[in-house]
Amino acid sequence: MHPEEPDLKITHVETIVLVSDIARSTAFYRDVLGQPIKHDYGQIVMFEHGFSIHDGPDLLEKTYKTPGAFPNGPQGKDNIDIHFETDDLEGALDEVVKSGAEVIHPIEVQPWASASSASTTPTATSWRSVIRIG
Repeated sequence: MHPEEPDLKITHVETIVLVSDIARSTAFYRDVLGQPIKHDYGQIVMFEHGFSIHDGPDLLEKTYKTPGAFPNGPQGKDNIDIHFETDDLEGALDEVVKSGAEVIHPIEVQPWASASSASTTPTATSWRSVIRIG
C-alpha cells in the first residue's frame, strides 16, 4: 500500500553550495572537474548536472537580508560530499592536485566497492569534493 500522493509536485531539485569566491569556484568546477555550465548569472552558476554554486555573502545579504552573516573561513561544517564520477580517477586526481586543492585522502577502494579520492576545493571550503569511479 502506498501513501496518498501529495497535491504538490516537486519538479526540480538542485544542490546549491554557497561559496566565498564565485569566480575561483566556477573555474574549479568548470576547468578542473569539467562540469559544463548551464547558466551563469554572475552571482549564481548552474552546472548541467543539477549542481549550482552561489556567492555566499551575496545570497545572505541580498536575499536573506542578513548582512555579514556569511562566516569567514571554512564553510560546510564537514557535512557534505559532492561526488563526481569518472573513468579516469588518476587523471582527475592529478588535475585536482594541480588546481591547488588539498587532498584529504589518496585513491582508495571504499567499502561500497568504489575507488575514490577526496579533496577540499581551492576556495577553502571544509566540505569534501569527492571524485570517484562508479
